[in-house]
Amino acid sequence: MTNEQAKQQAIKRAYGESYELCKLFIDQNGWCVIFKDADENFKGIAGNQTHFKESEIEGGQCLHSVHGKGISFKPKSLGDLDSNNGWIRIEPDGSNLPDKKVECWFKDKNQETPICGVFLNDKESIAFVLENATHYQIIETPKIPVY
Repeated sequence: MTNEQAKQQAIKRAYGESYELCKLFIDQNGWCVIFKDADENFKGIAGNQTHFKESEIEGGQCLHSVHGKGISFKPKSLGDLDSNNGWIRIEPDGSNLPDKKVECWFKDKNQETPICGVFLNDKESIAFVLENATHYQIIETPKIPVY
């Protein structure tokens, strides 16, 4: 499965029962965008036609769209979908693994809690990660304060 397919699957899972109703209005980052026509009437669906409780969605006004004014919402469970909450989904061939030795968080295939480790970028590390992990997130060294 490609990263884009996995992303679309996550969107569909997050929308659940409301996916079929919303799918024509969902953008690539999981936002369901509904626009108003010239008479200020909403075109398409309205948020209250979905199966979401208000506490399960985030949203707001779309003021700077090429389509005009409107509203947008997405399930809170999608988090920062565009960056996958900072995680990189590992390609099946390992082509997007780091190209140098780095400390990383790894999402193990069989555990909910990520594990911390050092990726060495050698044959053994690559084989181990491909067999056991689905995602990684490089641990960044903090920058020193400016003042």
